[in-house]
Amino acid sequence: MLEAERESLKSENRERVEITGENYDFTLLETQDTGDGCSYVLDVQPKIVNKFLFRGKVWVDAKDFAICRIEAEPAKNPSFWIKKTKIHHSFVKVGGFWLPAENRSVSEIRLDGRATLTIKYEGYEIQAGPVLNATTTGSVNPN
Repeated sequence: MLEAERESLKSENRERVEITGENYDFTLLETQDTGDGCSYVLDVQPKIVNKFLFRGKVWVDAKDFAICRIEAEPAKNPSFWIKKTKIHHSFVKVGGFWLPAENRSVSEIRLDGRATLTIKYEGYEIQAGPVLNATTTGSVNPN
């Protein structure tokens, strides 16, 4: 699993795993009136089948157009030993940024087992960066 994560982060793979129109086809399924603002539900289908992409649904925030939640499965089964994997990702807005809140994957294993991996992200602190002041030097010649 860690090797696959390292591979997806390589510069030559990074663009191929982004959730963009280059990698996926999106279809609006419905709009929901939810309290959390995640009103748009989209069907997401990969344009190519590989182990880094997924197929399923994404929920998009109506105000920021950011992804709030993903429920999907891998576009390509990552291993012979895995029958099926369900992926659940949720995101939270902290300050002005949408950040991961929880990633959970549940895999059905061929030998009648189940493996669940849950990663919870907590304690985000948005810190102010350096303030850059722009200054202008020079003169203007009116002629």
